[in-house]
This record gives sequence, C-alpha cells and structure tokens, in this order.
Amino acid sequence: NIWSLIVAVIGSVVVLWAYHQISGKRTL
Repeated sequence: NIWSLIVAVIGSVVVLWAYHQISGKRTL
C-alpha cells in the first residue's frame, strides 16, 4: 500500500544521506 512506498522512499533517502556522511564526499 501507500505506506510501504513511503517507507521505501524515506529509507532510500536515509541510506543515501548516511553513505555521503560516512564517505565524507558531501553533506545535505
């Protein structure tokens, strides 16, 4: 349902943000 889609989108954004934070390439 819609909540599964929302959770998937938020999850992917968090993962990308965390990756950039850890790698130190960029910050949001």
